[in-house]
Amino acid sequence: MIIRKADLHADAPSIVVGAKDFISRMNYTDFLPETEEGLTSAIGRLLSIPGIEVTLAEYEGHIVGGLGIFYGPHIWNPDVISAEELFWWTAEDAPKHTALRLFRSVIKDVRGRGALATFKKLTSSPQRLESIYLRVGLKPVETSFMGVI
Repeated sequence: MIIRKADLHADAPSIVVGAKDFISRMNYTDFLPETEEGLTSAIGRLLSIPGIEVTLAEYEGHIVGGLGIFYGPHIWNPDVISAEELFWWTAEDAPKHTALRLFRSVIKDVRGRGALATFKKLTSSPQRLESIYLRVGLKPVETSFMGVI
């Protein structure tokens, strides 16, 4: 398996495929574009934002996972670099530990920048995700609620 930085132009179609797979398995569909064209356009806009970096897992020539981070000044303290997880996906048939390898690679980058990291845990995320976050020194700070009201 190869863990590498995405070429945001060349790898965009694979990132869209990964997003569709993620959406099909998670409880996030109410908040995303309803059409394939809308989703593809949204991902294209996301990937064009300065500060977006995507780390991919490639296995036997296929992208089997990705983790997107936005690096920028922290909203409350612009002297601090913020590293905000945007998405984290692995294919159901990805080799064991793909998600963990992606996470470790990104954590290494975040630490190297001295950034304040924010990672998410969806209600549909694997239970063990919290323990992985705690092991690298992250701590639970807030719970988010989403909905159109």
